[in-house]
Amino acid sequence: MKLKIAIQGIKGAFHEEAAIRAFGENIECLCCQNFPEVIKALDGNEADYAVMAIENTISGTILNNYNLIREGNCEMVGEVFVPIKQYLGAIPGSTLTNLREVRSHYMALNQCRDFFEAFPKIDLVEARDTAFALKEIATLNDPGLAAIGSINAIKEYGLEVLANNIQSNQNNITRFAILGKESEPVFGNKISLSVILQDTPGALANLLTVVHKLKINLTKIVSVPIPDSVFRYRFYLEIVLPSPHIFESSMHEISFYLDDLEILGRYNSSPCPTPKFEQNDNILTPQLI
Repeated sequence: MKLKIAIQGIKGAFHEEAAIRAFGENIECLCCQNFPEVIKALDGNEADYAVMAIENTISGTILNNYNLIREGNCEMVGEVFVPIKQYLGAIPGSTLTNLREVRSHYMALNQCRDFFEAFPKIDLVEARDTAFALKEIATLNDPGLAAIGSINAIKEYGLEVLANNIQSNQNNITRFAILGKESEPVFGNKISLSVILQDTPGALANLLTVVHKLKINLTKIVSVPIPDSVFRYRFYLEIVLPSPHIFESSMHEISFYLDDLEILGRYNSSPCPTPKFEQNDNILTPQLI
């Protein structure tokens, strides 16, 4: 029986690629329109696992997705990294010089804005998803329209590549959280945490002192406002333990300086890959087809 994986987007989306990297080809993807629907599908037992983007090397942390994970009945049980290569796709016969509009998810548009500085007459229009934008271009069958997305999506919807490797930064990697049910015990060396510091002088410094003393590697710390409080912040931390065996003692020492501590997940850290390019990709500048 195939595992059912909830993803945001449709066939050809980067979330589908992340799911395949995490679980292999023999899976069934449950396509959701947005991230809250992904959490709802997992919570409602419509899916065995879910895959959700949480940060990108260019766009940074997707804070709202951390909020969704914290509020949902799920936890992080793993992570997977996907090097992102952005392609410009259009219907057969289209050319760059004839384009008037390019559509994609806002993050993909932001990652490729430098490329479009050479084409000031092209309007960049936000869409809900990269793969959805490409599917829409195929349906509209308009040579003046194009979309940004993965090569898999371009092939899936019968489009042609007008330009490849058009992202501004070649180190474009997205990190995806693998989400599972709360009842699944996972024992790894990496922990994702949500904390609220005590409202006292030096609380953050004291917390970091504990992290240093225990030789814990702090790999992420970001803050987000607490809606019902005035200028108080929740911190999302990610730490890598020198040994899984110090989990209980480290959480005990860290909690001493906190008003709230929630463990979003405990899992094995995964190595971040170096982006690889095909021989027909021009690494220094985008390649026009």
